[in-house]
Amino acid sequence: MRKIFLFAGTTEGREIASALAEHEAEISERGGAPSAEIIVFSATEYGGSLIEDSPYLRRRTGRLDEAAMRRLFAEAPADSLVIDATHPYATEVTENLKKAASSAGLALIRVDRAAGEESVRLPESAVLVKDAAGAAAWLSGTEGSILVTTGSKELKEFTVIPDYRNRVYARVLPLPEVIRSCMKLGFTGRHLVGMQGPVSERMNQAMILDTGAAYLVTKETGKAGGFPEKAAAAAETGCRLIVIGRPAPDDQAMNVRQCLHHILP
Repeated sequence: MRKIFLFAGTTEGREIASALAEHEAEISERGGAPSAEIIVFSATEYGGSLIEDSPYLRRRTGRLDEAAMRRLFAEAPADSLVIDATHPYATEVTENLKKAASSAGLALIRVDRAAGEESVRLPESAVLVKDAAGAAAWLSGTEGSILVTTGSKELKEFTVIPDYRNRVYARVLPLPEVIRSCMKLGFTGRHLVGMQGPVSERMNQAMILDTGAAYLVTKETGKAGGFPEKAAAAAETGCRLIVIGRPAPDDQAMNVRQCLHHILP
């Protein structure tokens, strides 16, 4: 039986998992045999918990390096499929998946939330930087409070900002291990906010006003990542956006609708 390896962890990944499970359920109701073994991967247990339970999906959590991916794909039938629906900024994972799938001779679909999505117009005052280190370097020459909404993975970069313990407010996932890692970096008390995104425009406004943030740091995560709501909230409150640009798009990437149309009959 062919296998579908779905690397999720995003809204798009969850949508695809749900659609594949529903398709298999319909086949089962008609008395047919399963069309594929569907395995959904997420980096964390929390990410896995967001995937709806289904007897037609098998969930696996934990990060895989390229070698582990190669071993996994080498055992799969030749007509198996790899779906990369990881975060737009997870460039290392995407590159590893490409190499591992190619090595095993398996087809790969890259799902990009930007495919077919109209971009959000940035205000003229917005500062576009390459990465978190670039954002921190630019902010080091400023004054005023900073609301960082890029997650915990690159939060260490912002510790170079003078007086960061008092200036920077970090919004991260409300997971014990994430909170602990942020506290070790010196983010504590009201300077550390655990919240699951995407966040509404009103909530973004409230947090900007409550922290007195003069700057809001965000990645260009598109509609699914709540970027329009952040941009609108910043514009409404007079907060300046510091935007970490999205990695170069893959010309062969598909959106969720295109991906499902390609897979399902």
